[in-house]
Amino acid sequence: MKKLILLALLIIATISAQSQITLTATSGTASGSYATLKGAFDAINAGTHMGAIVISVNASTIETASATLNVSSGTANYTSVLIRPTTTDLSISGSIAGAPLIFLNGATNVTIDGRVNGTGSTKSLIISNTSTSNTTGTATIKMDNTALNHLVEYCILKGSATVGAGNGTSGI
Repeated sequence: MKKLILLALLIIATISAQSQITLTATSGTASGSYATLKGAFDAINAGTHMGAIVISVNASTIETASATLNVSSGTANYTSVLIRPTTTDLSISGSIAGAPLIFLNGATNVTIDGRVNGTGSTKSLIISNTSTSNTTGTATIKMDNTALNHLVEYCILKGSATVGAGNGTSGI
């Protein structure tokens, strides 16, 4: 019996250690683990996590679609979202053409703090849309539809889109 309990604890610890993104919230479901930022945002949008939310980036992620956080209302009922790395040299990246890597779609009170656990002054989070598309809307971070009260600090932001019609006006 003791071996079975020890094995179960080891499996849980291993799964937690491999989670790229962990999330804690003050209401709704208090915590969750996700492979991508998009997965965490989707859970917030669905109302799984609510209140003040902290998203910890534990390992680099590769986003295959836009990580979109919608306006806080109805199902998605959050008061603030804080995103920060838990160790140095992490990235949130992806090659997203025609859309932003991170889209704050009417979202409010979002802080992306690139310092490890929010302390010091070292930039430890790289946010990069590696797409070379010149399609309108390609961006690294886009804030739109009355998105308010955001702070992006201590991050390295990268985008590699070629300049095309409409680019440079939709986001960072």
